[in-house]
Order: sequence, then structure tokens, then C-alpha cells
Amino acid sequence: MDKRTLQHLRTRAQEEADAQGRQWAAMQAHLHEAQRRLHELGAYEQASYAQPLLAEHARQLEERSLFLSKLREAWAQQRQQCEFYAARLQEQRLRWQAAQVRAQSLDLLAARQDDELQRLERRREQAELDEFAQRRRGDVGMN
Repeated sequence: MDKRTLQHLRTRAQEEADAQGRQWAAMQAHLHEAQRRLHELGAYEQASYAQPLLAEHARQLEERSLFLSKLREAWAQQRQQCEFYAARLQEQRLRWQAAQVRAQSLDLLAARQDDELQRLERRREQAELDEFAQRRRGDVGMN
């Protein structure tokens, strides 16, 4: 693989890793917001249960019961949303890690390729020096 192609692949892999990282951060923000809402709903539910029941009519008792039921339902839905975001966050973290591994692998491949090119260059230079020394020895022996 030539150096330009490898550099292009490295750039693309790093861009993909960065994009996956941004998506991971966004997913974390969604989860934190969902958890904040869950906490608010839980606190509101607790406060609602703590309020004294001052109902004069059966209808007021029914309305309060219905309200508390809806509040529990909203809390349960919010909890499910938190679980959903937590699962997506874990999946996104794995995608980000895989993208990071790909980018690091290409970086390592490029470094190895550079090392190999340097080794070949040193070898070529040494061969030139050996050839020069050989010719010089031959020139000195003729004089």
C-alpha cells in the first residue's frame, strides 16, 4: 500500500473515530437528561404522596388516585427511556472503541511502513558506501 493511500485511510479512520466519539458524547447527554427527568418525576411523586389528603368528595379522591397513577406511569416510562439510552450508550461506546482501534491499527501500520522504508534506505546507502569503498580499493591497488 502506498504512503498516500495509507495516509488517506488513516485520516478517514481518525475522522470516523472522532465522529463516533461525538455521537457517544451526545448519547451521554441524552442519558443524563433522561436521568434528570426521572429524578424530577420521582421527587414530584414523593412530594405528591407526602401531601395530606384533603378530599371532601369521592370525585376528588378518584382524581387524586388517577393523577398518582399517571405519575407512576410517567415515571415507569421515563425509567424505560433511561434504560434505552443506557443500552444505546453502551453500544455507541463499543462502536467508538472499534473505530479507535481501527485508527490506531492504521497508525501502527504507517509507522511500521515508515520503519521499513528507513531500513531499506539505510541498506541502500550502505550498499552504495560499500560499492564506493570497493571501487576505491580497486583504484588504489592499480596505482
